[in-house]
Amino acid sequence: MELEGRLTPSLSLPEVLMFLSMGRMTGVLTVVQGDYTVTMTLRQGRLVNSSSLGKPRRLGQLLVAHGLVERSVVEDALLQQSKTDPPQMLGHVLLERGVVTTDQLRQAIRLQLEEEMWDLFSLADGSFKFEHRKEDTLGEALVEMEVEPLIMEGTRRLDEWSYIVKNIPNDEVVPALCPPGDDGIDREALHVNENEWRVLSLVNGFYNVGSLAMRSGIGRFETFRVLNALLASGVVKLREDVAAAGPAPDVMEPVKASWPKARKTDAASNGEKPGDDVGTSSSTRLMALFRKKLSAPVGQVAEDAPIVEGTSPANVNLKLMHFQTVVGFLGGFAQNLMESLLVTPDFAVGPEDAHLLAFYWNGVVMSYPRADLVCLAGDKLDVSTFEKFIKREGNSAPFHVIYEETLEALTRLVRTIYLVAAQRLGTREGQRIVGDQLAEFRQRAVLATGEEFYYQDFLDRIISG
Repeated sequence: MELEGRLTPSLSLPEVLMFLSMGRMTGVLTVVQGDYTVTMTLRQGRLVNSSSLGKPRRLGQLLVAHGLVERSVVEDALLQQSKTDPPQMLGHVLLERGVVTTDQLRQAIRLQLEEEMWDLFSLADGSFKFEHRKEDTLGEALVEMEVEPLIMEGTRRLDEWSYIVKNIPNDEVVPALCPPGDDGIDREALHVNENEWRVLSLVNGFYNVGSLAMRSGIGRFETFRVLNALLASGVVKLREDVAAAGPAPDVMEPVKASWPKARKTDAASNGEKPGDDVGTSSSTRLMALFRKKLSAPVGQVAEDAPIVEGTSPANVNLKLMHFQTVVGFLGGFAQNLMESLLVTPDFAVGPEDAHLLAFYWNGVVMSYPRADLVCLAGDKLDVSTFEKFIKREGNSAPFHVIYEETLEALTRLVRTIYLVAAQRLGTREGQRIVGDQLAEFRQRAVLATGEEFYYQDFLDRIISG
C-alpha cells in the first residue's frame, strides 16, 4: 500500500507516525519540506532507521565524541561504505572492523534516531509518502524503537525548547565560564551530573553552542538544555564581545563552505562526486601524500616532485621559504593563497573579506580542536608555535595525533578557500589560481624534517573534494 499527503496543522507528522505504528506497518516513510528530505524505515510499526538527506548523518561524529573511535577510522569506514554497491551501513562497516561493540553502536544509533526524530517534529508543513516494503528487503536492524515513546518525548522537547531559545537564540552564541565573584554561588559545593560535566568541560569561551552540541556526544537538544541550566545557575554566561566564528564544517563530510555575500554562483564549484576516493580523506591517506617515493633525474625537478630538504627550486631567483614541517608549509600556503585572492579582480566583495581567513580558520578549529596550536595573529595564520614545538619535541606519540589532526584541519581550510574562489570566480578560474599558487609556493619551500609533499596529488584532493 501507499499513503501520501500534505502535513498541515490538522495532520501532523506525529499523527502520521502513530497511524503507521498502530497499524504495525512495514515500509519507508519519506518527508519533504523544501530542500530538506528525510526517509524513515519502519518494521512492524517500529522505527529502525532514519537517513536525513538534507543534513549530514551524525553517527560517526557521535562515536568520535564519545571517544569510541578515532576520526580517521570513521572516515576510512565512510570511504569503504561509499564504494560498496549497495552501500553498507556505516555501523556494519565499523562492526566488521571490530572497532566498536554492538552495544556501543546501538547506543549511538538510538541517540541518532532520537535526534533526527526531534528535528522532524518541528516541521509545520511539507509532504509525506509511505511506501510498503517486504521485511526481507529492509536488511538487518541493530535498533528497533517504539514510535509512541518517541512522540511523547518529542512533544515534551518542543514545549521545553520554546523556553530554551529565549536564552540561547541560535548556534552561533559563545558560552564562557563566569569568574568567581560575589554571585553567592558556592563553587566548591556545586554538583554536576555526567551530561552537565560533558558540556561544562567543553566551555572555553571560544567554541560556539553549535560546536559544543556537535562534540558533546549527548545530542543537540540535551546540550542546549544543559547550557540553559548552567546559565540559570550563573556558572556560565554568553559572551557579547566576540564575533561569530566561521561555519564549523562537519568532520565526517567534505567541506561545503558557507560564505558571505557570494557574487557568482557556479553549481559545479561545490558539488561533491559520490564515491570519489578523495571525498573523505583520513590522516593516514593524507600523510601518504607526503611520503610517496618518486625519482627524478639529478638537477631536474619532476612534474610531481616532492619538497625535501636541499631541493633546488626550478627558479633559483625565487626567495626560499624554510618550514619545519608540512603543517608549516600548508599554513603558509593558505595565507599566501588568501592574500593572492584578495587582490584578484572580482573576488573581493567588501572590506569584511580581509577577515575571511580568520573567519574560516575559527570555523575549522571548532571541528578540529587539537589544531589550536596554529593560531591567529590578527587576520593571519601563525604556525610558529607549532613549528617550534615540533623542532623541540619531535613528532612522536602522543604529539603525533595532534600533528595529524592539524594536517587535516589545514587541508580542510585550503579546500574551503578554494570553494569560495570557485563560487565567486567560476570553477575553472578557481582551479587555475589555486594550481598556479601551489606550484609557485612549492618551488620556494624547503622542509627541514625531510618530509615529502606531492603538490599535484594534494591539488587533486583540494579540487575534487
